[in-house]
Amino acid sequence: MYQLSRIHFFNNMSGDVGCEHFKRILDSQTTKGKLTDMRFSGTRASSNGSVHIVDGLTAGLPLFAESLLHLDLNDNTFSTAGPALAAAFTNGLGKNLVTLNLGECSMGDDTVKTICRALAKTSAHQLTKLELGGNELTAQSMRALSSLLSKSPLLTALGLSENELSSSSIIELTPGLKTLTKLTKLGLDCTELGDRGGTALALLQPALSSLATLECDGNMFTVGVHMKLGAAFGDTLIELEDNDFDGKDDDDEENDEEIDDSDDGEDAAPDACVDELSAAIGNL
Repeated sequence: MYQLSRIHFFNNMSGDVGCEHFKRILDSQTTKGKLTDMRFSGTRASSNGSVHIVDGLTAGLPLFAESLLHLDLNDNTFSTAGPALAAAFTNGLGKNLVTLNLGECSMGDDTVKTICRALAKTSAHQLTKLELGGNELTAQSMRALSSLLSKSPLLTALGLSENELSSSSIIELTPGLKTLTKLTKLGLDCTELGDRGGTALALLQPALSSLATLECDGNMFTVGVHMKLGAAFGDTLIELEDNDFDGKDDDDEENDEEIDDSDDGEDAAPDACVDELSAAIGNL
């Protein structure tokens, strides 16, 4: 039997079998409130293996749901296991989290929306780092994320790179981003942002004055918008080496995919805030 306070297993090639063994480790925890730091990442786990991880997390809720402060599940495949992972958060997993890394987990919009809503009700007030890059996210989940951000005053790092966000996502995130007075790092590399998204970011600079690093390379900003970003953020903006300066902003407002917010409830972004930003972009 184990009484561990910290479990780190990462950057190995254990695969799905390793997930089974890691579940056994979680199942062997016997001391309630002992485990505070868990990392299981970069292990080449498929969706089949990730099911074991979710099962272990779910079974361990009575023991470490309240004590867990740091959770890193980066680079696992929670596609089919996504609903079960979301359910674990809804049932109390990470209710006191300080840092959460769910990057490269193939979760999709629905799973992320559910997780964001759960965190907004529990650990948002003390969350300092949140990584959601590489999860096939679109604008569909950004209102739920914005609601979480608005309740996370201590957040210093937010990662959303390698998603299919489009410029409309920045509009959806605006209410939440405006509240992050302690944010020092924002990752938006390769997120299909065009000129509207870049302009929205530039307009947000006064609210994001604490930023030390803004990553938004690999997008589609024209030279003019690149200059706006540079003027707004200065050295905070990481060089856009892979930006498509000839790229067309394909998500013009009239062509945006309709965002289904029928079940968002309190996650809906404040209309006045969004309208104000949209009007400002349109006048530039």
